[in-house]
Amino acid sequence: MDIQFDLGNLIELRQKNNFNSAIEPIDIIFLTYNRLEYFKATVYHLINETKYPYRLIVVDNKSDIEMISFLQVNAQLFDSIIYNQKNEWTSAFQKGI
Repeated sequence: MDIQFDLGNLIELRQKNNFNSAIEPIDIIFLTYNRLEYFKATVYHLINETKYPYRLIVVDNKSDIEMISFLQVNAQLFDSIIYNQKNEWTSAFQKGI
């Protein structure tokens, strides 16, 4: 399930899909804790398949360095990234709202 990210193409596609400023974007909040491959696949397909304007908000629950590195390298894909200092489980979702 290894998804290869082409950051430039994903950013361009995201901007194109979010172009319709007449429609209020919805907020999509990702609550993450490791599981990088699942997260990458979800983000990749969301950007490729969603035509409605949206904002991507990530709340990371103290993931490992691999996930943190991915978020930092690909930060341009997200409207906001919140890094928790501990795993707050589902209550961390409130930080994204």
